[in-house]
Amino acid sequence: MEASQIGNILKERNDLFIEQKMDMLEIACGFEAKNKYQIYASDKEGVKTDRLMFVKEDSGCVERILCGVNRSLTLNFFEGDISNHKNVEKENAIMSMKKNFSYGWFCRPKATAIVNGKEIGQIKDPCKLCCLGLNQKVYMGESNDPTFVISGSACQMGFVCACCCDVSFDIIRCSTGKEVGRVIRPNLSLGNMCSQTNNLVIHFDDADFTVGEKSVLLAEAFLLDLQYFEHKK
Repeated sequence: MEASQIGNILKERNDLFIEQKMDMLEIACGFEAKNKYQIYASDKEGVKTDRLMFVKEDSGCVERILCGVNRSLTLNFFEGDISNHKNVEKENAIMSMKKNFSYGWFCRPKATAIVNGKEIGQIKDPCKLCCLGLNQKVYMGESNDPTFVISGSACQMGFVCACCCDVSFDIIRCSTGKEVGRVIRPNLSLGNMCSQTNNLVIHFDDADFTVGEKSVLLAEAFLLDLQYFEHKK
């Protein structure tokens, strides 16, 4: 991937913390509001440090309310603190993730990561005949072969008791079959449960990650959240 603003941010970052922000309208009225997130640098223990980026959802009101987690949407990434979110335009996004409308086995979730107007990768959530395994596939560039598989068990305690246990997904590089990182949904705090929000932690454990791969895997973490956790809020 050519030099980019998001590439410069992620180049030296191997651990990220994604914090979903509370929306009072959604809590008070029960209507699905546009999601907003703050992305921080993190340490190996998943403790957030510096603010790096924030993310805003762009989606239609009717589809968001009627279709919920199945809605099509665009997530726009901006550098800096989310307190500035009212002062930015989507044309100034340093990366965008576009997700299709999805429903059941027949129309599976798919997302595209876009930087500088160019598609840098895709994430697909394939149809599963067995519900015991959850996985998504990451394709870099225009390749028809997946670069990464993000894999996790549906039998983790974190799906049953979210306030007690984490949910963890392994990032597996297809060329070697080795685990090179993880995406973790930490156990929910009281604040998370009251505000109906989720947090995610990403660990890039392999020194060979390119900034393009990190960018697409960052987008992939948001698709994981939308697909497996948002409907459980």
